[in-house]
Amino acid sequence: MDKVDNLVDEICELIESLDEKKKLAKLNQVIESDDEIKKLIEDFENAKAKYYEVSKYSTHHPDFKEVSHNLIKAKENLYSNEVIKEFKEIENSLSMLIFEMNKKLKSVVPKSKKSCH
Repeated sequence: MDKVDNLVDEICELIESLDEKKKLAKLNQVIESDDEIKKLIEDFENAKAKYYEVSKYSTHHPDFKEVSHNLIKAKENLYSNEVIKEFKEIENSLSMLIFEMNKKLKSVVPKSKKSCH
């Protein structure tokens, strides 16, 4: 099992060294330092919280339509930002890569050892 652990460590190091991973880290710094983007994220999170609160009552809540519209608008505003778009594209690409690697790893790990430590 030591060989498998070493191999997994090497794979993790490889992922960390990918250009996409480095670009994601840079974009994350941009997001954290950009007041406009932070405001878009805050607006989206607030709209999402209000939506979940109102959605308990569905269309029976008097503000459901307005809150739903506000959430859609906040999401459109956030995801139309070029930095956020690029961040999400890279994040999705890396997630798919890791998902595919996970599938391949599951096929080579013995059935009795499929749980992680």
